[in-house]
Amino acid sequence: MGMTSNTDCFKLQYHVWFCSSSTGCPKGTYGPYCQKKCKCLNSGSCDTMIGTCDCPPGFIGADCSQPCPKDHYGQDCVQRCSCGSGQCDPVTGGCQCPPGQMGARCQQGCPQTRYGPNCELKCTCKNGGLCDPVDGSCTCTLGWTGNDCEKECFPGYYGPGCHFNCTCQNNGVCNRFSGSCECLPGYYGRDCEHACLPGFYGLNCAHICDCKNGANCDAESGQCICPAGVHGSQCEKECSPGMFGDNCRQLCDCEKASLCHPVTGKCLCPPGRTGARCDAECRSGQYGPNCSLKCQCVHTAHCNPLNGSCSCPARRIGPTCEENSLDNPQ
Repeated sequence: MGMTSNTDCFKLQYHVWFCSSSTGCPKGTYGPYCQKKCKCLNSGSCDTMIGTCDCPPGFIGADCSQPCPKDHYGQDCVQRCSCGSGQCDPVTGGCQCPPGQMGARCQQGCPQTRYGPNCELKCTCKNGGLCDPVDGSCTCTLGWTGNDCEKECFPGYYGPGCHFNCTCQNNGVCNRFSGSCECLPGYYGRDCEHACLPGFYGLNCAHICDCKNGANCDAESGQCICPAGVHGSQCEKECSPGMFGDNCRQLCDCEKASLCHPVTGKCLCPPGRTGARCDAECRSGQYGPNCSLKCQCVHTAHCNPLNGSCSCPARRIGPTCEENSLDNPQ
């Protein structure tokens, strides 16, 4: 056989020689004259004489094709991993922790501000929201909502994540944290469902009205609402003569300086006058206020329309002219 100066040969058996270059076979070859191709995978090194594979850390097998079995690593996969529920690097034995865990052996949970594999990601929760250590999702505290708990509850909602419906009525303001109702003046009750009872007003109807003459007050402000015929801040004043109605704002329409009823405005005619406006005199046989009384005079005596006194004709005397005169001429 032909040999080069830098080739070493020795006899293995009869008619069998093994030759190798003193400089070694090129990478990936082995055997006589380096004519055979190595079958080592994953960067395994090949023995230049017989072609056996020397596997790198993390791989085993005749051709280094098999990764280390679970929980093993290193040269020939003889070392045991200590990663708990994490994944072990088959080469170094370093731990790749699952989401929510960290530490050399994945034995620690994420701090509140971190999440994800090895707790490498930063949480974005605001306003006290709790960060899920696995996926980073936010669980919002009372009164907040949004992906990052960055939004206040919309009107009508309250509680954790704003998931609950408010029950306030009559425009009561719902506390976005607790759901309690702040009632407007004039209402009370857990849900502001009740209007103030007569005689009460203000926040939660806690104030007592101070009004006279049976007047009620405004349930919100406490201002007295005067009935017809009275006026004043407490409805304590009767209408002045010549005035009537709500808050005594209307003028009486009566003649002869007649007064009117302070509530209805109906004219109160003085003695001797009658009619809607007291514009008529009493009819014969009537007298007094509004001509409402019947004269008692007899024998055609004249009745005074003011006081009903009788003006007796000749030869008649007495309050009603019912008696004959004692002075009876012959």
